Amino acid sequence: VLESLGYYSLIGLCRVHCLTGDYRLALQQLNPIDVDDKRALFTRIASTHLSLYYYLGFAYMMMKRYADAVNVFSTVLLAHRGSRGRATCFSDGQINSKYDKIRALCAMSVALSPGLALDEQVRQLLMEKYDEVMPRLMQRREENFEELFRYGCPKFITPSTPNYSNLEDRHREAYNLQLKWFLTEVRSQATLPEIRSYLKLYTSIPIMKLSQFCDLSDEVFIEKLMSIKHKSYQLVNPRNGSPALDGIRSCATDVHFYMSEDMLHVDETGRVQRFSEYFMTHSLKFQTAIDDLRSTDPRRRHHQKKKHNDRKQ
Repeated sequence: VLESLGYYSLIGLCRVHCLTGDYRLALQQLNPIDVDDKRALFTRIASTHLSLYYYLGFAYMMMKRYADAVNVFSTVLLAHRGSRGRATCFSDGQINSKYDKIRALCAMSVALSPGLALDEQVRQLLMEKYDEVMPRLMQRREENFEELFRYGCPKFITPSTPNYSNLEDRHREAYNLQLKWFLTEVRSQATLPEIRSYLKLYTSIPIMKLSQFCDLSDEVFIEKLMSIKHKSYQLVNPRNGSPALDGIRSCATDVHFYMSEDMLHVDETGRVQRFSEYFMTHSLKFQTAIDDLRSTDPRRRHHQKKKHNDRKQ
């Protein structure tokens, strides 16, 4: 009992530090827990599994570790996709709400890290609900990011003691501060999708010519290129049982480039098409359709009812 109590207390501490905005300390609280263990204690309870990965992924997202955030969100989305939409008790409603919030946060993380390899089944889960929103997120529309952040973020709190002599309503200060930091990162990427789209069209091009396409001066354009280069490298957790805060700095995009004098050379990494995911996804769809047909077949229900009555006799 004491071991389980301490185990879930660590998850509670992670949640508390996320609510106060200390994301680094939130990840440090999970050092004793192997979050990649599929047979761990937290996987036995759906609400605990969703809650842990929700706060873990949100901390990654706010620390600009979008690759880790997408990996965490993808894992829990695929693990509980069968339970979404079920509402037989009060806890199921909470699980469905948390699942939808995770899906919203995953959509933002994918948009902020373009070129990141994404599981096809996760992509379909995102497009089911955010088919129209995803293109706007890719274009860095602030209103769409703000809407999804408002829906998916936790209820932030201020750790300091309130000033009771000041009667102003300040309960949204913590949320506004976190939203401000998040939208600042979104604004810093405002021109990156356009530049990235040009980079995917060429293997080599003069910097002056590409800056004219983007209606930017050469100096500003070079700054934007350096920003793309900087943001393409992230800390990525090796997911081999290492602590959640650990990470190896690696490239998380599919477009690589370098400058040589006045020329920009682009090398797009080719992706290996994985046909197995496509067939597995559609096989699961067909199996679900077959199960639905069997459950609604009146002859099957009559046969099961007759068999049940024979057993009683």
